[in-house]
Amino acid sequence: MIDVSRKELGKKEQSADDFRQELEILINKANVENGSNTPDFLLAEYLMDCLRAFDKATRSRDMWYGIKLAPGMPNDLNKIRLYPDTDNV
Repeated sequence: MIDVSRKELGKKEQSADDFRQELEILINKANVENGSNTPDFLLAEYLMDCLRAFDKATRSRDMWYGIKLAPGMPNDLNKIRLYPDTDNV
């Protein structure tokens, strides 16, 4: 289980909130909300939800394959030896 302190969690939440606010500003600046006539803050929250869903899906994929990717690891999953004693079944 991941041990995350409240202080670290607070920083992550603040960082995500800052990103959402910047995303909202960018959406407004580029007028991309005009296509759907949806307020920029709703589009920003929708995109944040998409990112959270993608993060959850990739974590589930990693659990399924029994791998834990980390910075500096190869991006090509085919090069990762999941089962070192076999021919990567």
